[in-house]
Amino acid sequence: MTLQIGAQPDQAVFAIDHSRCIGCRACVQACAECGTHRGTSLIQLDTVDRFHSTQTVPMVC
Repeated sequence: MTLQIGAQPDQAVFAIDHSRCIGCRACVQACAECGTHRGTSLIQLDTVDRFHSTQTVPMVC
C-alpha cells in the first residue's frame, strides 16, 4: 500500500489505519520507550465519542 501525503522525503511520518486500531495505545507506549525522546511519547491521540457528539461543517470566514 502506498500512502500519499504532504510530507518531505526526509520527514518521519506516523500513520494509523483506523479500521484496525483497537485503542490499546501500544503505539504511544512504544514511542515513549524508544531511546530518542527521553521517555516522552511524540504521539498525541485524541478520541471523540461519536454517539455523544454532533458533526459540524468547518466554517471559513
